[in-house]
Amino acid sequence: MGLLLGDVLATVAIIVLSGLAAWAGGLLSALLFPERTERASLDFEYRPWVTFFIGLGLMAVAAFVATVLFTPAVTRAIGAFLYFAILGIAVFGSGGLFRLIARRVHRAGGAESEYRALAKAGMLVTGAELLPLFGWFLLLPFVLISSFGAGCRAMFFYRQRHSTAEAPPHVEAP
Repeated sequence: MGLLLGDVLATVAIIVLSGLAAWAGGLLSALLFPERTERASLDFEYRPWVTFFIGLGLMAVAAFVATVLFTPAVTRAIGAFLYFAILGIAVFGSGGLFRLIARRVHRAGGAESEYRALAKAGMLVTGAELLPLFGWFLLLPFVLISSFGAGCRAMFFYRQRHSTAEAPPHVEAP
């Protein structure tokens, strides 16, 4: 039995909508949590391999536990929740990657505003991940694992320092 046109259209829709969701999630996390995604961005810029290997180790453990929990019907919901938590943390980390690329796009003059640079950076990353073969099998796993590592470091291993001193009042020049 061959593929029907509906099967092909459903597969294309799943791929396109998954890319759109990844773009929107990374952009939203970068806009809602600027300090944390900036920390993830610095991890991507200065420690990319450390971030990748941390993400690889943590993802292997979390995916193993989620797979073990997903197998019996009783704990299937917990396993599914763990899979979605992995993807959520990876989307959070991809906001840091979007910030890194947005700085470079903005510096190169490819965008008039920081928001437009962030949106273009997200489109560049998700567009490259949607490329057949190279994007699906090389770039997407690398970005997913690195984003999970950067997201874990930014969410769980980063302590935000709150300043007790107030900022000086802004005085406008006459």
